[in-house]
Amino acid sequence: MKRLSCVSALLFGYVLTSACAANSSLELDSVKIGGREYELSQSNDLRCQITEKKSRAAVALALDAPCSFSRRGTPSTVQRHSYRNVGTVAYVFGKPDDIAAFSGQAKVKPEDKCSQQAQAIVIQRDKRIVARSPNKSGMYCPNYGLDEKNFYAAAFPAK
Repeated sequence: MKRLSCVSALLFGYVLTSACAANSSLELDSVKIGGREYELSQSNDLRCQITEKKSRAAVALALDAPCSFSRRGTPSTVQRHSYRNVGTVAYVFGKPDDIAAFSGQAKVKPEDKCSQQAQAIVIQRDKRIVARSPNKSGMYCPNYGLDEKNFYAAAFPAK
C-alpha cells in the first residue's frame, strides 16, 4: 500500500508539472527596439508569438515554432529598419525545414536553420505590434539576413 501511494504521488507530480509546462511559453529570441524589449516565444498551439515584455501585450504570428529574428553581422544583431510615419520593421523566420527542402541552394547546411516561412512585424510609434501577411515560399536563414528592400516592402505594402 505504501508503494502504491508513492507511485501515485510521483504520477500526480508528473501530471502537475506537465500541466504547468503546457501553459508556459518558451522564449526563443529577443530584441530591444525603441527602448522596449520584445521576445519571441512558442505559444501553446506550437506557433510563434511576439510579446512586449513590460506590458505583456502579445501578437500571434502565422509561423510554426521555433522561430527567430533575421540577423546579420558579427556579432550577430537583429536586423531592423525604421521608416518615418510607419515604425520599425523586423522579420521573424519560422521553424527550420529539413535541408532537403533547399536542395540545389548553394552551401546551405543544417546548422543554418533555414526556413520556408517568414513574417514581417512592425513596431509602430505607439509601440503597437502589427504582423504583416506571412511569406510561405523562399529560403530564409536567420544568420543570412535579408535585403533592405524586404523591410521597405513590409513597411509600405502594395494596395
